[in-house]
Amino acid sequence: MSDLTVANTILDQMGGTGKLVAMIGARLFTGSDNAVSFMFPRAPRQAINRVRIELLPDDSGYKVTFYKGKRADVVMTFETIPENLRETFEYHTGLRISL
Repeated sequence: MSDLTVANTILDQMGGTGKLVAMIGARLFTGSDNAVSFMFPRAPRQAINRVRIELLPDDSGYKVTFYKGKRADVVMTFETIPENLRETFEYHTGLRISL
């Protein structure tokens, strides 16, 4: 059984599951010991429809991977600091998760 503390913390930094569902139609949330992923309707930029956010082993930030399509083809992967997590998501997807 996984400890979902990190997954829940990541979701809280993104605004919470309620806000993600309301703002972008997020669904199929999946958490693990060090990551969370979820799907959403296709984003305007590069047809991204899925993201996985993983805590880096040294706890310094996150590895963010964006996917597209049913086969979940990787569109881009990069590292970011926690303070920029929302902005990073919004910039690369074109979807707003904050007002």
